Amino acid sequence: MTFRSAGQELAALSALGDPFFRPPWFPNIVGMVLDTDTDWQQVAELVTESYRLLAPTKLGNLVGVPRDGPGSLVPNDRPDARESPTRSL
Repeated sequence: MTFRSAGQELAALSALGDPFFRPPWFPNIVGMVLDTDTDWQQVAELVTESYRLLAPTKLGNLVGVPRDGPGSLVPNDRPDARESPTRSL
């Protein structure tokens, strides 16, 4: 599986080694080998952050932060996520 990452997270994941690897096709992509030992909470966090990096800011801000297992999201705490709830998409 591959996902986008940035900054210190990108550097840290790249340096960890197995199950992470750096595919050569784009500078901010990290790969993760999924197997029986996969931490699915970590996968949820990495995929959510990857979406935030790729999505338009307005849509990325609507995504909650994974916590306590799949399907459990808490509101996004990024400063730019504080838009008026009455504002339309």
